[in-house]
Amino acid sequence: MVSLEFLDLSSNNLSSTIPSSLGALTSLNVLSLYQNQLSGPIPSSLGNLSNLQSLYVAENNLSGPIPNELGNLKSLTFLVMAMNQLSGYIPASLANLSNLYRLNLAHNKLSGPFPIDLGKLKSLTRLLVSNNTLSGSIPSSIANLSNLQFLFLDQNKLSGPIPTELGKLKALTNFQVSENLLSGSIPSSLENLSDLQCMFLEKNNFSGLIPIELGNLKSLTELALSNNQLSGSIPLSLANMSNLQSLYLDGNNLSGPIPIEVGNFKSLNDLDVSNNKLSDSIPPEFANSTQLQRLDLSFNNLVGEIPKEFGKMKSMLNLYLSNNQLSGTIHLELGSFQKLLLINLSANRLNGSIPVSIGQWAQIHYVPES
Repeated sequence: MVSLEFLDLSSNNLSSTIPSSLGALTSLNVLSLYQNQLSGPIPSSLGNLSNLQSLYVAENNLSGPIPNELGNLKSLTFLVMAMNQLSGYIPASLANLSNLYRLNLAHNKLSGPFPIDLGKLKSLTRLLVSNNTLSGSIPSSIANLSNLQFLFLDQNKLSGPIPTELGKLKALTNFQVSENLLSGSIPSSLENLSDLQCMFLEKNNFSGLIPIELGNLKSLTELALSNNQLSGSIPLSLANMSNLQSLYLDGNNLSGPIPIEVGNFKSLNDLDVSNNKLSDSIPPEFANSTQLQRLDLSFNNLVGEIPKEFGKMKSMLNLYLSNNQLSGTIHLELGSFQKLLLINLSANRLNGSIPVSIGQWAQIHYVPES
């Protein structure tokens, strides 16, 4: 079988270990073993498969280190080893895989620093190392990966700042570094990522202001900056993100009023600015965001009345305004919500009677008591 070029045993219930004898199949182009119950180490003999282009061993119970010998697979274009129990460092030898398009090592137990030499993989389009225990800083050499579209570094123990050089990744569409120990300010150079669609920076220690330059990311659909230490006001420029669908700024130290420009978010369906220090009144311009389904303004210092214009928000499903200093009555117009499932107005200073029009909330599931 030394002439075998394609071996696909994926999506079965195969158990035991990967035989080291597979290393003798030197004509092999594709080896696919994903979605089984294989355990034990990855044989170093796989480094002998000089013609191998695709290696898929994801979704097994493989353990131990990634063999250095895999760096000998100069023809490799896809290396997918996610969702195993692999441990140890990411071998620097993987930087020899000059034809590699996709590297997926996510959901393992890999540790140590991110190898600087991986910045040599100029053909790489996807680099996924989420959900490991990688530590140290994000190397600026990643900026050399000019074809990179997906960069997932989330759920590790990476620290230090985001390198400003990452603004050179012009092909990047998805950038995730959430749930790390990253700090410093968010680089304004990220405005150069003109094709970026999703950026997740939440659950880190970022501080300082939200860069006004982020408003130049016109392709962005999801932006998550939650649970950091960001301060200052919400930049008016964010309203320039005409394709934005989800914006999460909750759990920071943001202050000042909510910009009236929120009405410019024509595609927005989920906005969370809860647990900040926002003040002043709620802009009635929210009603212009006709696609908005979830709005969370809770746990701030907002004052004044709930805008009666909210009744025009026909797509609204979940509305959270609790734990502010809102006053006045509940307007009759709020009974116009047609799809509302949950509303929380608790811990405010509302007075007057409960409008009869609330009886029109036919689908409501939860209205907490004050």
